[in-house]
Amino acid sequence: MGKLVFLDIDGTIINFNKEISESTIKAIKKAQENGHKVFICSGRMYGIIDDFIKDIGFDGYVASAGARVIVDGKDVFYRTIEPDKLVKAWEILKAHKSVFRFKGISGVCMGPDEYRQMLMTEKGKMISQTWKFNITDDVAGYTDMESGDYNNADITVDEMQKEFDEKIGEYFTVIMASFDEATPYFGEVLIKGVNKGSGIAEVVKYLGAKQEDTIGIGDSSNDIDMLNYVGTAVAMGNALNEVKELADFVTTDVDNDGIWNAFKKLNLI
Repeated sequence: MGKLVFLDIDGTIINFNKEISESTIKAIKKAQENGHKVFICSGRMYGIIDDFIKDIGFDGYVASAGARVIVDGKDVFYRTIEPDKLVKAWEILKAHKSVFRFKGISGVCMGPDEYRQMLMTEKGKMISQTWKFNITDDVAGYTDMESGDYNNADITVDEMQKEFDEKIGEYFTVIMASFDEATPYFGEVLIKGVNKGSGIAEVVKYLGAKQEDTIGIGDSSNDIDMLNYVGTAVAMGNALNEVKELADFVTTDVDNDGIWNAFKKLNLI
C-alpha cells in the first residue's frame, strides 16, 4: 500500500471563489496512478461536497470533521449529535444572533430567521440552490445531525466554547470556521473527540495501514487535529500562522499550485 493522503477543501484544493486548478486535479490523479490513496478531509458534510469535487474520483471521505468516514464508497464510521444536546446548542446559538445551521444526512437544519438572513448574501443565495434545507424552529426530532457552523455571532469562539461547556457540559468543541476569512465570530460546532484526526484514524484502522504513512494538507483551524495526527503534516502557503507552525513544511498557496508542489516534494508524483 502506498501513502494515504488527506486533503482539506476550502483554501486547500479550491480557493474561496470555488475554483480548482488543473494542476491540483492532475496531481491527485497522478498520485493515485502511482499507487497512493487520496481522500477528502473536510468539515463539510458529505452531502454538500460539490459534485465537481467528487467527480475527481477520491478514494474516500472524512466528512463533517470526522463524524462520517467513507472508504471506497462504504461507511466505516458514523457519529451523530445526541438530540438533547442538539436542542441546547441550537438555543445558545440563537441567543447570540448568529446565522447558524446543523448538518446531517437528511439535510441542513436552519431556523426560518437564520435562513432569511442567509438569503441576504450572494453566497447564501448560491448555497440555497444546491443544499437541501430543513427549515424549522424545533430540532428535537432530528437524530442525524453530524456537526454545525455559524457566523456573525456576538461573542468570540472562545467565549462560545465556555458557554457551551457551562450549559451543556463538555460535549462540544467550538473552533474557528474554515470558510471565508478567519474571524473569531465565525465558528464550527463539533462533537468533542470527533475531529479530522480521529476520522483519519478510522481510515487507517479500516485499511490496516500505518499512521506514519498518512499525509495531511490543510490551511485552517479545523485542520489542526488532522495535522497533529498524520505522519507528515503540510500547510498551504495561505494557511493560518498557527497551522504553518505545526507543519513539517509549507507549500505554495492554493492559487499557486500548492497541491502539485506539495505532491512533488513528497515524491507522490
